[in-house]
Amino acid sequence: MVRRGQRRPRRRAGPGFARRGAERFVAAGHGAGWSLQGWLTEFDHDSGRWWSWWDLTRSGDRTLSLWVDAGAESFFACDDLRWAAYTAGAASVAPHVPRDRADWLREPSL
Repeated sequence: MVRRGQRRPRRRAGPGFARRGAERFVAAGHGAGWSLQGWLTEFDHDSGRWWSWWDLTRSGDRTLSLWVDAGAESFFACDDLRWAAYTAGAASVAPHVPRDRADWLREPSL
């Protein structure tokens, strides 16, 4: 019960694992993250995004690889992908590393 003059505690939207993921993203030094609308805008291909989703594979017992097609670019802005991984429940996210098609073929898709 809230008494007169007291403020209700603000309830944060989203499931607990997503909130914890957002906290891990910030703690890892990647910035403050995005509002939902801002993040969705990052995934709009017409807004200048240079990569496309490719696949998600299992590369170890507790390790997944998120594959994207970045064309010929060896570097691209990928904090939106890190944010997606963390808020989907990832405990940690390794830095972006270009890999060969042969590596992708060896890992089972999920």
